[in-house]
Amino acid sequence: MDNLFKLSILIFVSYFFGAIPTGFLVGKIFFKKDIRQEGSKNTGATNVFRVFGPLPGITVLIIDVLKGFLPVFFIPDMLFPLGTLGTPVLAGLACVAGHNWTVFLDFKGGKGVATSLGVFLALAPLQTVLAAAVFAAVLGVSGYVSLGSMTAGVALSVFLWMSSAVPAIKLAGTTVIRIADVRPEIKIIGTIIALLVFYTHRANIKRLMEGNENRLWRKK
Repeated sequence: MDNLFKLSILIFVSYFFGAIPTGFLVGKIFFKKDIRQEGSKNTGATNVFRVFGPLPGITVLIIDVLKGFLPVFFIPDMLFPLGTLGTPVLAGLACVAGHNWTVFLDFKGGKGVATSLGVFLALAPLQTVLAAAVFAAVLGVSGYVSLGSMTAGVALSVFLWMSSAVPAIKLAGTTVIRIADVRPEIKIIGTIIALLVFYTHRANIKRLMEGNENRLWRKK
């Protein structure tokens, strides 16, 4: 099979995975409502959580993460058994593009955070777990998912670029975690995704500055 043809399949299948409108389907199938007409009008897990409750929201979150993880982790190796540089990154970009601009909803989708999490769990798991911890800390303190997402995006980019400068985490002189350097294209896509997260959250940034942003839970 010609490499260009296989690359086309890689991008198409990855985009299709990312384009599955999970939040929209959950709303329509289980609640007979269009999530695009509810809450913040967004199809992502956060709006589903607020509108339909924790279980649907967490379900959408998990599926959206898998939408990014599965194509990046499996499809490049299936199509390119010997490995081809850049193919996992292309698969990841296609997944996020599919989620953000899904063909099934007139090219309007979510903000790409959960799907990006899945992509980078496949590309750079340690750095992604550290960025997820940053997200959890910011969310726990502020209650703002948007602020946590943007902060985690920046943190992930920083952790990726630091992977060559900080090869290991040591405790009392003993190496606790050895950090494998990530490929340059993964560092670049990390920066691109971080910028994309800010772009998709531009309305949230405005609301944060005006003090009108919604918290995940009501402040007591």
